[in-house]
Amino acid sequence: MLKSASGRMVQAVNPLTYIPDPKDRQKAMDKAKHVGGNMQDRMEVLMSKIRAGETVVIDVAVIKATMQNPKPPKDKHVAVLKMACAAVSPRMQVQYTVHKLSSRLEDKPGWLVALKTLIVFHRLMREVDPSFQDEIVRYQERTGAHRLLRLDSFADHTSKDTWDMSAWIRVYSVYLDDRLAAYKSIRFDPESHLAQNPAAFCKLDACSAGDLLDKLPVVQKLLGRIMMCVPEGAAAGSEVSLYAAALVRLAHHLRFLFASEVHYTTLGV
Repeated sequence: MLKSASGRMVQAVNPLTYIPDPKDRQKAMDKAKHVGGNMQDRMEVLMSKIRAGETVVIDVAVIKATMQNPKPPKDKHVAVLKMACAAVSPRMQVQYTVHKLSSRLEDKPGWLVALKTLIVFHRLMREVDPSFQDEIVRYQERTGAHRLLRLDSFADHTSKDTWDMSAWIRVYSVYLDDRLAAYKSIRFDPESHLAQNPAAFCKLDACSAGDLLDKLPVVQKLLGRIMMCVPEGAAAGSEVSLYAAALVRLAHHLRFLFASEVHYTTLGV
């Protein structure tokens, strides 16, 4: 027994025989990885401010919104990107924002950076003018990255928990990719249009029964993706993954309403 600085008696540990708990060791490794990633991100922020170019505000907002801390992207950083991608913003500025976000996915990131980048893409798709999705499609066609949001082979091998997070990222990314594909094919996003104009569903009345039947399978596929977006394992206890799942669930009733409207219009009800 040894006496601590506070006067309490504590059990001495022999460093030659002490075997650390694997879980404690893994937590320490994860923490060290996050700390190292945070330091790297902070250095990138500093370098962006030093360069002080025209895009410094976007550069800083992208990095800070996707930093390696286990919290969802902050609203203030997402707000900066929303302003940069508004319908009235120069298209070159919107394209640059898409490029900076995509670069965060292309650098073989850990699960935190990958998931938070997908969340930022998701929020911009939901909360910005639909023209933002047009810019993502143009970026894909220009760069050949036709599955920019689809991380169906993503894997973070750090630990068992990161495997669970990787599985969630794969499911979530496939939903976002299919959502974008649906916008590209039918040029309609129920969630975005409803948020900006509640009467947007009336446009379905102008479609023929054949057009509506063509659109119905696309929406039904998205509804299926939504039902699959359920975090499991360690992902079910992560604040960031639950935040992403909540964003997906916000679209559930809107897409169900859209599918119902298609049925009613087709049947002439």
